[in-house]
Amino acid sequence: MRAYTLTDVDDHELVSHLKSLVVRDRGTTAEILAHIAEVDSRRLYLPAAHPSMFSVLPEGAGLLRGDGLQAHPGAARMARKYPVIFAAIADGRLHVSAVVLLSKYLRRDNADDLLRAAFHKSSKSEIVELLAERIPAGRTCRRSCGRSRRRYFRRPTVPGDSSQSLVRRVILEHGGAWGA
Repeated sequence: MRAYTLTDVDDHELVSHLKSLVVRDRGTTAEILAHIAEVDSRRLYLPAAHPSMFSVLPEGAGLLRGDGLQAHPGAARMARKYPVIFAAIADGRLHVSAVVLLSKYLRRDNADDLLRAAFHKSSKSEIVELLAERIPAGRTCRRSCGRSRRRYFRRPTVPGDSSQSLVRRVILEHGGAWGA
């Protein structure tokens, strides 16, 4: 079977192969995170005169900026701290974007419960809902969140849309934690 020409593949085989590729991709993503975490831990980017993992990935590993590389070092650090994240990404219970959103609130005292509650949430908005339910208003994140507000939480485009309203509420409640 040619990798990119699938017109001759029957429906059942096509869907079956797609499922196996998705499973393989999840495992590969977890392995990539483990490697990023170890390179970061050993600071192997310094001998090559890279200031951080963010700069070594495009040049050293050949990742493109559009490959979501900005999220990987942060997710890798969280997964190194909470190893259940590697397994959860590998088996599809978590996605990298969820780990990045959760990382601002994960602490030793709540990590197990918060991660378990996030399992099988398939979108960022579901993670935001979870955080809105679990994180008390006014509680700040564990570290400075900088531009995260603009990056993950867009202003509502359709007035009254419930998921957008929830995002607005989370932004307002965590205003001090999410930066300007």
